[in-house]
Amino acid sequence: MSGKASKIGFRHKSIDARLRELHEISMELSRAADVGSLCRRAVELCITRLGVDRIGIWFNHPEDSDWKIGTWGTDEEGRPRDESGSRIPRGSVDKRNEIYDGSIPFVVKSRETVYDDRCNPVGRSDKVIAPLWDGTRICGEIVADNLLSGRPLDEEDGEILALFGRTVGHLCAIKRSEAALKEALAAKAVLLGELQHRTKNSFALMRSLISIEAGRAGDSALGDTLRKLKDRVSVLTSLYGHLDMSAGNERVRLDEYLRKIAVDLLDSYGAETRDVSLDIVMEALEIDMKRAVPLGLIINELITDSLKHAFPEGRRGRVVLALRREADAASLCVSDDGIGLPANFDRHSSKGLGITLVDMLCGQIDAVLEIGTGPGASFTLRFSI
Repeated sequence: MSGKASKIGFRHKSIDARLRELHEISMELSRAADVGSLCRRAVELCITRLGVDRIGIWFNHPEDSDWKIGTWGTDEEGRPRDESGSRIPRGSVDKRNEIYDGSIPFVVKSRETVYDDRCNPVGRSDKVIAPLWDGTRICGEIVADNLLSGRPLDEEDGEILALFGRTVGHLCAIKRSEAALKEALAAKAVLLGELQHRTKNSFALMRSLISIEAGRAGDSALGDTLRKLKDRVSVLTSLYGHLDMSAGNERVRLDEYLRKIAVDLLDSYGAETRDVSLDIVMEALEIDMKRAVPLGLIINELITDSLKHAFPEGRRGRVVLALRREADAASLCVSDDGIGLPANFDRHSSKGLGITLVDMLCGQIDAVLEIGTGPGASFTLRFSI
Protein backbone atom coordinates (compact mmCIF):
# COMPACT_ATOMS: atom_id res chain seq x y z
CA MET A 1 0.00 0.00 0.00
CA SER A 2 1.36 3.40 -0.91
CA GLY A 3 2.00 6.09 1.70
CA LYS A 4 -0.78 8.25 0.23
CA ALA A 5 -3.30 5.40 0.28
CA SER A 6 -2.34 4.61 3.87
CA LYS A 7 -2.96 8.20 4.92
CA ILE A 8 -6.34 8.35 3.19
CA GLY A 9 -7.29 5.08 4.88
CA PHE A 10 -6.28 6.48 8.24
CA ARG A 11 -8.44 9.58 7.71
CA HIS A 12 -11.55 7.43 7.27
CA LYS A 13 -10.97 5.38 10.42
CA SER A 14 -13.19 5.93 13.43
CA ILE A 15 -11.81 7.96 16.30
CA ASP A 16 -11.66 4.75 18.37
CA ALA A 17 -9.58 3.03 15.70
CA ARG A 18 -7.28 6.05 15.49
CA LEU A 19 -6.81 6.05 19.25
CA ARG A 20 -5.96 2.34 19.20
CA GLU A 21 -3.40 3.01 16.51
CA LEU A 22 -1.99 5.87 18.57
CA HIS A 23 -1.65 3.46 21.51
CA GLU A 24 0.26 1.00 19.32
CA ILE A 25 2.56 3.82 18.22
CA SER A 26 3.14 4.80 21.85
CA MET A 27 4.14 1.25 22.73
CA GLU A 28 6.61 1.12 19.88
CA LEU A 29 8.12 4.50 20.75
CA SER A 30 8.57 3.45 24.38
CA ARG A 31 11.12 0.86 23.20
CA ALA A 32 13.41 3.49 21.66
CA ALA A 33 16.94 3.56 23.05
CA ASP A 34 17.27 7.32 23.44
CA VAL A 35 15.66 10.68 22.61
CA GLY A 36 17.21 10.90 19.14
CA SER A 37 16.01 7.48 17.98
CA LEU A 38 12.62 8.09 19.61
CA CYS A 39 12.09 11.35 17.70
CA ARG A 40 13.21 9.80 14.43
CA ARG A 41 10.78 6.91 14.82
CA ALA A 42 8.03 9.32 15.89
CA VAL A 43 8.46 11.22 12.62
CA GLU A 44 8.37 8.00 10.59
CA LEU A 45 5.25 6.71 12.34
CA CYS A 46 3.46 10.04 12.15
CA ILE A 47 3.96 10.07 8.37
CA THR A 48 3.01 6.44 7.76
CA ARG A 49 0.25 5.96 10.33
CA LEU A 50 -1.20 9.28 11.45
CA GLY A 51 -2.07 10.69 8.05
CA VAL A 52 0.28 13.70 7.70
CA ASP A 53 2.80 14.44 4.95
CA ARG A 54 5.41 16.39 6.90
CA ILE A 55 6.21 16.97 10.55
CA GLY A 56 8.82 18.64 12.72
CA ILE A 57 9.52 17.97 16.41
CA TRP A 58 10.89 20.99 18.26
CA PHE A 59 11.90 21.43 21.89
CA ASN A 60 12.17 24.65 23.84
CA HIS A 61 15.70 25.94 24.10
CA PRO A 62 16.88 25.16 27.67
CA GLU A 63 18.47 28.61 28.12
CA ASP A 64 16.49 30.93 25.84
CA SER A 65 12.69 30.77 25.76
CA ASP A 66 12.56 32.74 22.49
CA TRP A 67 14.13 29.86 20.56
CA LYS A 68 13.33 26.26 19.69
CA ILE A 69 15.84 23.54 18.90
CA GLY A 70 15.26 20.79 16.36
CA THR A 71 15.36 17.02 16.72
CA TRP A 72 13.95 15.16 13.72
CA GLY A 73 11.64 16.37 10.98
CA THR A 74 11.02 16.02 7.25
CA ASP A 75 12.39 17.69 4.13
CA GLU A 76 10.31 19.25 1.33
CA GLU A 77 9.62 15.78 -0.09
CA GLY A 78 8.42 14.35 3.22
CA ARG A 79 11.55 12.30 3.92
CA PRO A 80 12.73 12.07 7.56
CA ARG A 81 15.86 14.08 8.29
CA ASP A 82 18.00 14.96 11.27
CA GLU A 83 17.37 18.55 12.34
CA SER A 84 19.24 18.40 15.64
CA GLY A 85 21.62 21.15 14.55
CA SER A 86 18.84 23.63 13.73
CA ARG A 87 17.42 26.45 15.81
CA ILE A 88 14.46 28.71 15.00
CA PRO A 89 12.66 31.49 16.87
CA ARG A 90 9.54 30.41 18.70
CA GLY A 91 7.55 33.43 17.52
CA SER A 92 4.16 34.58 18.73
CA VAL A 93 2.07 33.87 15.62
CA ASP A 94 -0.22 30.89 14.98
CA LYS A 95 -1.63 31.28 18.51
CA ARG A 96 1.54 29.71 19.93
CA ASN A 97 1.32 31.78 23.09
CA GLU A 98 -2.09 30.29 23.83
CA ILE A 99 -0.64 26.81 23.33
CA TYR A 100 2.29 27.46 25.63
CA ASP A 101 0.20 28.95 28.43
CA GLY A 102 -2.25 26.03 28.19
CA SER A 103 -5.26 28.08 27.03
CA ILE A 104 -5.82 25.85 23.99
CA PRO A 105 -4.70 22.25 23.37
CA PHE A 106 -3.69 22.72 19.69
CA VAL A 107 -4.08 24.98 16.67
CA VAL A 108 -5.40 24.04 13.21
CA LYS A 109 -4.55 26.62 10.51
CA SER A 110 -6.28 26.48 7.12
CA ARG A 111 -4.40 27.03 3.86
CA GLU A 112 -1.29 28.50 5.41
CA THR A 113 1.65 29.49 3.23
CA VAL A 114 4.45 26.95 3.65
CA TYR A 115 8.12 27.92 3.28
CA ASP A 116 11.25 25.92 2.54
CA ASP A 117 14.55 26.07 4.43
CA ARG A 118 15.52 29.24 2.57
CA CYS A 119 12.24 30.97 3.53
CA ASN A 120 10.88 30.72 0.00
CA PRO A 121 7.14 29.99 -0.33
CA VAL A 122 6.52 26.50 -1.74
CA GLY A 123 2.74 26.22 -1.48
CA ARG A 124 -0.25 26.32 0.82
CA SER A 125 -1.46 23.65 3.23
CA ASP A 126 -3.49 23.11 6.35
CA LYS A 127 -1.25 23.00 9.42
CA VAL A 128 -1.53 21.59 12.95
CA ILE A 129 0.55 22.89 15.85
CA ALA A 130 0.39 20.82 19.06
CA PRO A 131 2.45 21.02 22.25
CA LEU A 132 4.94 18.51 23.57
CA TRP A 133 4.14 17.74 27.21
CA ASP A 134 6.78 16.16 29.46
CA GLY A 135 4.38 15.34 32.29
CA THR A 136 4.80 18.62 34.17
CA ARG A 137 5.05 21.37 31.56
CA ILE A 138 4.97 22.17 27.86
CA CYS A 139 8.49 21.53 26.60
CA GLY A 140 8.13 22.10 22.86
CA GLU A 141 5.82 21.54 19.91
CA ILE A 142 5.13 19.47 16.82
CA VAL A 143 4.19 21.13 13.54
CA ALA A 144 2.52 19.04 10.84
CA ASP A 145 1.12 19.80 7.38
CA ASN A 146 -0.16 18.04 4.25
CA LEU A 147 1.65 20.06 1.61
CA LEU A 148 2.31 17.05 -0.59
CA SER A 149 -1.13 15.40 -0.65
CA GLY A 150 -3.25 18.51 -0.13
CA ARG A 151 -5.52 16.57 2.24
CA PRO A 152 -7.35 18.85 4.70
CA LEU A 153 -6.51 18.76 8.40
CA ASP A 154 -9.32 19.36 10.87
CA GLU A 155 -10.08 19.42 14.59
CA GLU A 156 -10.02 15.63 14.84
CA ASP A 157 -6.50 15.61 13.36
CA GLY A 158 -5.58 18.27 15.89
CA GLU A 159 -6.85 16.16 18.77
CA ILE A 160 -4.92 13.08 17.60
CA LEU A 161 -1.72 15.07 17.07
CA ALA A 162 -2.14 16.76 20.46
CA LEU A 163 -2.26 13.31 22.08
CA PHE A 164 0.69 12.27 19.96
CA GLY A 165 2.60 15.36 21.14
CA ARG A 166 1.90 14.55 24.78
CA THR A 167 3.07 10.98 24.20
CA VAL A 168 6.30 12.01 22.47
CA GLY A 169 7.06 14.71 25.05
CA HIS A 170 6.45 12.41 28.00
CA LEU A 171 8.53 9.56 26.51
CA CYS A 172 11.37 11.95 25.67
CA ALA A 173 11.36 13.14 29.30
CA ILE A 174 11.58 9.52 30.45
CA LYS A 175 14.46 8.80 28.07
CA ARG A 176 16.33 11.89 29.28
CA SER A 177 15.83 10.79 32.88
CA GLU A 178 17.08 7.31 32.04
CA ALA A 179 20.14 8.77 30.30
CA ALA A 180 20.85 11.02 33.29
CA LEU A 181 20.50 8.04 35.63
CA LYS A 182 22.91 5.95 33.53
CA GLU A 183 25.39 8.81 33.53
CA ALA A 184 25.08 9.17 37.30
CA LEU A 185 25.54 5.42 37.78
CA ALA A 186 28.60 5.46 35.53
CA ALA A 187 30.05 8.34 37.56
CA LYS A 188 29.27 6.46 40.77
CA ALA A 189 31.02 3.37 39.44
CA VAL A 190 34.13 5.44 38.70
CA LEU A 191 34.08 6.95 42.19
CA LEU A 192 33.54 3.54 43.81
CA GLY A 193 36.41 2.12 41.78
CA GLU A 194 38.67 4.95 42.89
CA LEU A 195 37.58 4.47 46.51
CA GLN A 196 38.22 0.74 46.26
CA HIS A 197 41.68 1.36 44.80
CA ARG A 198 42.62 3.92 47.45
CA THR A 199 41.30 1.74 50.28
CA LYS A 200 43.27 -1.25 49.01
CA ASN A 201 46.42 0.86 48.79
CA SER A 202 45.88 2.18 52.31
CA PHE A 203 45.58 -1.36 53.69
CA ALA A 204 48.67 -2.40 51.73
CA LEU A 205 50.64 0.52 53.18
CA MET A 206 49.42 -0.36 56.69
CA ARG A 207 50.46 -3.98 56.15
CA SER A 208 53.92 -2.92 55.00
CA LEU A 209 54.46 -0.68 58.03
CA ILE A 210 53.35 -3.44 60.42
CA SER A 211 55.64 -5.91 58.62
CA ILE A 212 58.61 -3.59 59.10
CA GLU A 213 57.90 -3.25 62.81
CA ALA A 214 57.41 -7.02 63.15
CA GLY A 215 60.81 -7.57 61.54
CA ARG A 216 62.42 -5.20 64.02
CA ALA A 217 60.73 -6.95 66.94
CA GLY A 218 62.17 -10.32 65.86
CA ASP A 219 60.92 -13.47 67.58
CA SER A 220 59.62 -11.66 70.65
CA ALA A 221 56.00 -11.73 71.81
CA LEU A 222 55.55 -8.29 70.26
CA GLY A 223 56.88 -9.55 66.93
CA ASP A 224 54.45 -12.47 66.99
CA THR A 225 51.55 -10.14 67.77
CA LEU A 226 52.53 -7.78 64.96
CA ARG A 227 52.76 -10.64 62.46
CA LYS A 228 49.26 -11.77 63.41
CA LEU A 229 48.04 -8.21 62.98
CA LYS A 230 49.74 -8.04 59.58
CA ASP A 231 47.92 -11.20 58.47
CA ARG A 232 44.57 -9.77 59.60
CA VAL A 233 45.19 -6.59 57.63
CA SER A 234 46.13 -8.78 54.64
CA VAL A 235 42.65 -10.32 54.81
CA LEU A 236 41.11 -6.88 54.27
CA THR A 237 43.62 -6.00 51.54
CA SER A 238 42.74 -9.21 49.70
CA LEU A 239 39.03 -8.46 50.01
CA TYR A 240 39.32 -5.26 48.00
CA GLY A 241 41.15 -7.16 45.30
CA HIS A 242 38.15 -9.48 44.87
CA LEU A 243 35.36 -7.01 45.43
CA ASP A 244 32.91 -6.28 42.62
CA MET A 245 31.48 -2.82 43.35
CA SER A 246 29.92 -2.33 39.92
CA ALA A 247 26.41 -0.86 40.10
CA GLY A 248 26.61 -0.93 43.86
CA ASN A 249 26.69 -4.74 44.01
CA GLU A 250 29.52 -5.05 46.56
CA ARG A 251 29.72 -8.81 45.98
CA VAL A 252 32.68 -11.14 46.44
CA ARG A 253 33.50 -14.55 44.97
CA LEU A 254 34.03 -16.19 48.36
CA ASP A 255 35.91 -19.22 47.01
CA GLU A 256 38.48 -17.06 45.20
CA TYR A 257 38.82 -14.70 48.15
CA LEU A 258 39.41 -17.45 50.71
CA ARG A 259 41.80 -19.27 48.37
CA LYS A 260 43.97 -16.13 48.21
CA ILE A 261 44.00 -15.82 52.02
CA ALA A 262 44.97 -19.47 52.47
CA VAL A 263 47.75 -19.41 49.87
CA ASP A 264 49.20 -16.19 51.31
CA LEU A 265 49.22 -17.67 54.82
CA LEU A 266 50.94 -20.82 53.58
CA ASP A 267 53.65 -18.66 52.05
CA SER A 268 53.88 -16.36 55.08
CA TYR A 269 54.53 -19.25 57.49
CA GLY A 270 56.93 -21.08 55.15
CA ALA A 271 54.74 -24.15 55.22
CA GLU A 272 56.20 -25.64 52.05
CA THR A 273 59.70 -25.67 53.51
CA ARG A 274 58.23 -27.45 56.56
CA ASP A 275 56.55 -30.03 54.30
CA VAL A 276 53.03 -28.88 55.19
CA SER A 277 50.64 -28.95 52.22
CA LEU A 278 47.39 -27.13 51.62
CA ASP A 279 44.43 -28.80 49.91
CA ILE A 280 41.63 -26.53 48.72
CA VAL A 281 38.25 -27.99 47.75
CA MET A 282 35.73 -25.21 47.20
CA GLU A 283 32.59 -24.68 45.15
CA ALA A 284 31.99 -21.33 43.47
CA LEU A 285 29.99 -19.05 45.74
CA GLU A 286 29.26 -15.33 45.61
CA ILE A 287 28.48 -13.49 48.83
CA ASP A 288 27.95 -9.93 50.03
CA MET A 289 30.82 -7.89 51.43
CA LYS A 290 29.19 -7.63 54.87
CA ARG A 291 29.64 -11.37 55.44
CA ALA A 292 32.82 -11.80 53.41
CA VAL A 293 34.89 -9.76 55.89
CA PRO A 294 34.09 -11.91 58.97
CA LEU A 295 34.50 -15.13 56.98
CA GLY A 296 37.89 -14.02 55.72
CA LEU A 297 39.05 -13.16 59.21
CA ILE A 298 37.76 -16.49 60.57
CA ILE A 299 39.66 -18.46 57.94
CA ASN A 300 42.76 -16.39 58.65
CA GLU A 301 42.60 -17.29 62.36
CA LEU A 302 41.89 -21.00 61.84
CA ILE A 303 44.56 -21.61 59.20
CA THR A 304 47.08 -19.57 61.17
CA ASP A 305 46.46 -21.69 64.25
CA SER A 306 46.87 -24.89 62.22
CA LEU A 307 50.15 -23.76 60.66
CA LYS A 308 51.53 -22.57 64.00
CA HIS A 309 50.44 -25.32 66.38
CA ALA A 310 49.35 -28.49 64.54
CA PHE A 311 52.77 -29.51 63.21
CA PRO A 312 55.47 -29.01 65.86
CA GLU A 313 59.12 -30.04 65.53
CA GLY A 314 59.09 -30.34 61.75
CA ARG A 315 56.13 -32.71 61.64
CA ARG A 316 54.75 -33.26 58.12
CA GLY A 317 51.08 -32.68 57.51
CA ARG A 318 48.18 -31.33 55.54
CA VAL A 319 45.69 -28.50 55.99
CA VAL A 320 42.36 -28.72 54.13
CA LEU A 321 40.09 -25.79 53.28
CA ALA A 322 36.65 -26.81 52.00
CA LEU A 323 33.62 -24.79 50.94
CA ARG A 324 30.38 -26.51 49.96
CA ARG A 325 26.82 -25.48 49.20
CA GLU A 326 24.07 -27.12 51.24
CA ALA A 327 20.63 -26.11 49.85
CA ASP A 328 20.13 -22.54 51.05
CA ALA A 329 23.21 -22.66 53.28
CA ALA A 330 26.93 -23.27 52.98
CA SER A 331 29.55 -25.07 55.04
CA LEU A 332 33.11 -23.86 55.41
CA CYS A 333 35.64 -26.18 56.99
CA VAL A 334 39.30 -25.90 58.02
CA SER A 335 40.84 -29.20 59.11
CA ASP A 336 44.31 -30.65 59.57
CA ASP A 337 45.95 -33.98 60.37
CA GLY A 338 48.20 -32.53 63.03
CA ILE A 339 48.52 -33.28 66.72
CA GLY A 340 44.96 -32.19 67.46
CA LEU A 341 43.52 -29.95 70.14
CA PRO A 342 44.48 -30.23 73.81
CA ALA A 343 42.55 -32.89 75.70
CA ASN A 344 40.97 -30.31 78.00
CA PHE A 345 40.20 -27.80 75.23
CA ASP A 346 37.02 -25.77 75.88
CA ARG A 347 36.36 -22.98 73.43
CA HIS A 348 34.10 -21.15 75.89
CA SER A 349 36.74 -20.99 78.62
CA SER A 350 39.72 -20.58 76.32
CA LYS A 351 41.68 -17.38 76.86
CA GLY A 352 43.24 -17.46 73.41
CA LEU A 353 42.48 -14.41 71.29
CA GLY A 354 42.13 -16.50 68.13
CA ILE A 355 39.20 -18.70 69.16
CA THR A 356 37.58 -15.76 70.98
CA LEU A 357 37.76 -13.73 67.78
CA VAL A 358 36.37 -16.64 65.75
CA ASP A 359 33.37 -16.98 68.09
CA MET A 360 32.71 -13.25 67.95
CA LEU A 361 32.88 -13.21 64.13
CA CYS A 362 30.56 -16.23 63.86
CA GLY A 363 28.02 -14.31 65.91
CA GLN A 364 28.17 -11.40 63.47
CA ILE A 365 26.98 -13.57 60.56
CA ASP A 366 24.78 -16.00 62.53
CA ALA A 367 27.11 -18.88 61.69
CA VAL A 368 27.15 -22.12 63.69
CA LEU A 369 30.64 -23.36 64.58
CA GLU A 370 31.32 -27.07 65.14
CA ILE A 371 34.70 -28.26 66.44
CA GLY A 372 35.90 -31.80 65.84
CA THR A 373 38.85 -33.52 67.49
CA GLY A 374 41.07 -36.46 66.59
CA PRO A 375 42.76 -37.27 64.48
CA GLY A 376 43.89 -33.71 64.01
CA ALA A 377 41.41 -30.86 64.39
CA SER A 378 38.50 -29.54 62.35
CA PHE A 379 36.44 -26.39 62.49
CA THR A 380 33.21 -26.28 60.45
CA LEU A 381 31.02 -23.22 60.00
CA ARG A 382 27.51 -23.31 58.61
CA PHE A 383 25.84 -20.11 57.46
CA SER A 384 22.91 -19.11 55.28
CA ILE A 385 23.46 -17.83 51.73
